[in-house]
Amino acid sequence: MVKQLKTRVWLTMLVCLLTGPGFISSALAVDVDGLQMPDTYTFDGHTYALNGAGTRYYSLFKIRVYSAGLYLRERTHDAAAILSSTETRIVHLEMRVDSKREDNQKVWTHYLQANCEAPCVLNSNSLDQFMQIQTNLHTGDTETYVFDVKGLSILRNDKPVQTIADPQFARIVLSSWIGRVPSTESLKVQLLGSK
Repeated sequence: MVKQLKTRVWLTMLVCLLTGPGFISSALAVDVDGLQMPDTYTFDGHTYALNGAGTRYYSLFKIRVYSAGLYLRERTHDAAAILSSTETRIVHLEMRVDSKREDNQKVWTHYLQANCEAPCVLNSNSLDQFMQIQTNLHTGDTETYVFDVKGLSILRNDKPVQTIADPQFARIVLSSWIGRVPSTESLKVQLLGSK
C-alpha cells in the first residue's frame, strides 16, 4: 500500500513537471547553428510542433544574437495565416550573446513601430508594459512569447514575467519575426519552415 502510494506521488510529480508552463520535450531536436532546438513545446497541457527555427544574426560579422523556434498546433508556411490565427502560437528563443536592456528596448521600439502600419496605432499602455519588462539578458537565457486570442504572455527562463491583454499588440510583436518588417528576412524564412 505504501509502495503504491509512493509510486502515485512520483507519477503525479512527473506529470506536473512535464505539463508545467514551459516544458520542452527533448526527445527529438533540431540543430540550429550548434544549439539543440526541441521539436515540440508543451504549454498549459497542449503540445505544439516546431514549425521552423533559425538564428538571428547581427552585423557583417554575423554575431549570433539568439536562436529561436516557432511552435504551432499545425505547421504552415503562411505568415498571414499564422498572424491572423486564433490558435496559440509560441516563439521560444535562447540568447547566444549578452544584451543590454537599453539595446533591447531600442530594437523592439524600431520593429514594433515598423510593423504597425496606419491605421494601426500602438497602444501606449501595452507598449509601456512591454518595455518595462525588458532587462539585461545573458547567454543561455530563454524567452518565450505565447500568443493567443487574449493577447501575449511572456516567460523568461520558464518563469512568467508579463501578460499583455491586447491582441493587436500581440500580433505586432509576432510580426517582428514573421511580418512585413521582420528582424531579419532569413530568420523569418526559417521560422516559417520555408528553408
